[in-house]
Amino acid sequence: MEVALFLTFDYSLKSWDEYGTLNRELKIYKKLSESKGIKFKFFTYGNSEDLKYLKIVKNSAIIPIYNNQKISKYKIIRYLKSFTIPFKLKKHLQSVDLIKQNQLMGSWVSIICSILYKKPYYLRSGYDMYQFSIFERKHFLIVGLYKFLTYFSIKFSNLYSVTSNKDLDFLNAKFSISKKNIVIRPNWVQRVNIPNKDRFENRILCVGRLCYQKNFEYIIKEFKNTENILTLDLVGSGEEKTKLKESAKANHVSVNFLDQMSHGALMSLYPKYKFYITSSLFEGHPKSLLEALASGCVVFASDIISHREIIEDNETGIIFQLKENTLSEVFLKVKENDSLINKISKNSERSMNDNYSLEKLIKQTYNDYKSLI
Repeated sequence: MEVALFLTFDYSLKSWDEYGTLNRELKIYKKLSESKGIKFKFFTYGNSEDLKYLKIVKNSAIIPIYNNQKISKYKIIRYLKSFTIPFKLKKHLQSVDLIKQNQLMGSWVSIICSILYKKPYYLRSGYDMYQFSIFERKHFLIVGLYKFLTYFSIKFSNLYSVTSNKDLDFLNAKFSISKKNIVIRPNWVQRVNIPNKDRFENRILCVGRLCYQKNFEYIIKEFKNTENILTLDLVGSGEEKTKLKESAKANHVSVNFLDQMSHGALMSLYPKYKFYITSSLFEGHPKSLLEALASGCVVFASDIISHREIIEDNETGIIFQLKENTLSEVFLKVKENDSLINKISKNSERSMNDNYSLEKLIKQTYNDYKSLI
């Protein structure tokens, strides 16, 4: 079996590497190649520099779309030229059994390839871009474009996967979808077997982009005047970094801004912490939350649908309302309850291993491929 995998538009293996996500993104394909003998062709929006990653996945090939052409510095030009890409890939796609698209953005390229070369088509959406554009209050034209692209992609997909019931319900509500080609395939989480001893008692881990969606200022304000008692270790980068630094100073909160780090480094970090907090206003199917739970952290998560779909309150984590003084009160109560902490830590590890393991997703993905071919 040979599968053509198209990366998200404008992404390359090099950019994955620079973001620190390369090994995680490729792990499932590496496992599918090793255990199921599947060959992959990676179509990337990079140049010859992507070829250095060839050895990561056994029996794979890498086709950098910009290998023999100049990449325009203007995004609008890259978008316009992208519609010509499928007509240049015939020799690379004739032998493949299936075309798969990673994320919605760029789907028009792989869909045209599917139509031209008569190959079954599978789109994997890690998060719903149309839904996020509404939450982020994007311009109505941008929202409209994402809505059209979502509808277009579902219509032309033989299989379209979402990561949560929330996303499936959203698509049903917006498009009155009755097609049987939409399936739920949650994000996977790496199994972690780490003793729950010797974790930080007075340091709290938070992970995510420093932006409006993640709502980190709420956490800072909830722990005002605790700079000599607690420390927030915040992993991530983004446009709100300066604002958050100022808020931490004004509210007398000790915050370590640890910037962005590789997935491997992050996985080594989780088991050092007893407590993890996320205060997101909205989410898809958050990988960092899954990883914290799998690492045995006691997770405090804002009361949004995405978090409730993963966490059972007071069993596998703590759900809190995004109201003033709510998080701080709940946290202080739980912090003094060792029996509850131990129960939640063990339950969360078990829940992640049972429901979101890489092994389970590999089996589902392989069966998806077989059903399409």
